Amino acid sequence: MKKIISEYSLVDLLVLPILGILLIIVGSFIDFNASQALYQGENFFTTFVSLIGKLPMYLAIALSGIYFLLALWKDGRKPVRIVSYCCLILPLGAGAVYGYDDLSDLTDTALGIILGIVIVAAISALFFWLLWKKDNRLFMQKAIVLLICAVFTFLIVYFLKQGSGRPRYYFVLEELNESGNNLFLNWWEYGSNIRANYPDVASRAFESFPSGHAAGAACLSLLPVFMDSFNRPKGKAKRFFYDLYPIYVFLFVAMVVLGRLLDGSHYLSDLGFGILFGSLPVEIILLTLKLQSPKDAE
Repeated sequence: MKKIISEYSLVDLLVLPILGILLIIVGSFIDFNASQALYQGENFFTTFVSLIGKLPMYLAIALSGIYFLLALWKDGRKPVRIVSYCCLILPLGAGAVYGYDDLSDLTDTALGIILGIVIVAAISALFFWLLWKKDNRLFMQKAIVLLICAVFTFLIVYFLKQGSGRPRYYFVLEELNESGNNLFLNWWEYGSNIRANYPDVASRAFESFPSGHAAGAACLSLLPVFMDSFNRPKGKAKRFFYDLYPIYVFLFVAMVVLGRLLDGSHYLSDLGFGILFGSLPVEIILLTLKLQSPKDAE
C-alpha cells in the first residue's frame, strides 16, 4: 500500500500549517496594532477576496460528490446508478450554501443562492468532463477524503464562530470612534459576553474568530488527493501546473489573508487559526490514511 501523500513532499504540505502558526504567534502580540496599520475598509480587492476566499472549501465538497457519482455510476447496476445520481446533491448543496453565505452579501439572497449553484455546478460539470473516462478504482476513497476534510473544516469554523463572540476590527473601530469604548479581545478571551450588550447589531460583527475565508482558502491543500486523477502534462507544462502547486496555494492564501486584514474582518490570529483548521485535517488524513496508488491497483 502506498500513501496518497505521494504526489508531494511532506515539506510542501506543511507550508500552510507553519504559516498559520506564525500568524497566531505574531498576532498574539500585535493583533490590534496590525489591524490599525492595515485597515482600509471595503474596496474592489477586499470584496473580490471575500467572494472567492471560501470557494475552494465548497468546491471540495462538490468534487467529492462528482467522485461519488462516478464511482457508483460506472457500476452498471441500475439501483446503484440511481443512488449515484443522488450524489449530485453535494455539488448543488455546496453551491447553495456558497451563494447564501457569500454571494448574497452583494445581492438578493435568492439570487445569491442561484448564482452560487450555477457557479459550483458549472465547475463540477467541468470536473465530471475531465474525470468520467478515467479509471475509477480510487474515486470512492478520494471522495471520502475530500468530504471529511471539507465538512470538518466547515463545521469546526462554524461552531467556533458561534461560541467566540470576538468582535471584528471594523466594529471595534466603529464603537471606539462613537463611544470611546475599546471592545478589542485577544483570541484567548474566548466566549466573551460582549455580544449580549449589542442585541441590535448583526451577529456577523462578533464572528471574527476564526477566519472562515482563510480556512476555505487553505482547503486548496486538498489538491494532492485528486491530482493524479487527471492526465499529467510533460515538460514545462508539468512544472507550471504541478511542480509549482505549493507556491500557488501559498499565494492564494496570502491574498485572502491580506484582503481580510484590509477590510477589518479578521485579525492576524483569526487568520492563523483559520489556516490551521483548513489545512491540518488534510495533513492528518494524508499522513495516516493509506490508499492504493494506481500502480498498486494494477
